[in-house]
Amino acid sequence: MFPYRINDDIRLTLPIPEIDASPLFRLIDESRDELFPWLPWVLNIKNCEDERLSLIRNKSNITNLRSLNLIIWYQGSIAGSISLKNLDSNTQTIEIGYWLGTRFTGKGIMTRTVKGLCTLVFTKYKIHKINIYIASDNLASNQIANRAGFYLEAKLRDDALLFNQYYDENLWTLLENE
Repeated sequence: MFPYRINDDIRLTLPIPEIDASPLFRLIDESRDELFPWLPWVLNIKNCEDERLSLIRNKSNITNLRSLNLIIWYQGSIAGSISLKNLDSNTQTIEIGYWLGTRFTGKGIMTRTVKGLCTLVFTKYKIHKINIYIASDNLASNQIANRAGFYLEAKLRDDALLFNQYYDENLWTLLENE
């Protein structure tokens, strides 16, 4: 299943902590100002070892069936990450989360990655519905969900707590038959 090729430029792989921690840390560090407002975990990644330990924890989540974190590669370079989490086996619903390094934005990478992962999830895992929760003020991320074909299902008031402040969150959904 992995690596999974989205197209000639983009592929997804499972992280290898000992190999991928350093390039991922560099990407997070250089993109910190853009990631920080929306992803509080960025504050916990202060060095390469923090990222390595984070990748190890994420790897254990695969074993526990809690989440699946994947590395996004663009033209041979690590560009970001995308994850599947919060599987509800009763409703066959799962959630996607993602981030992209600043130097890789504006190229359509994440839109293509989200579309490709959705295709994989719907065909191989028999998921009925995919959710993406995005802070309403995060315009770039909301545009990705929209361009990837998701439907703006709801605006959830004061649903996200980021840095001791509540934010409205948009719930974007995509059904298997859409």
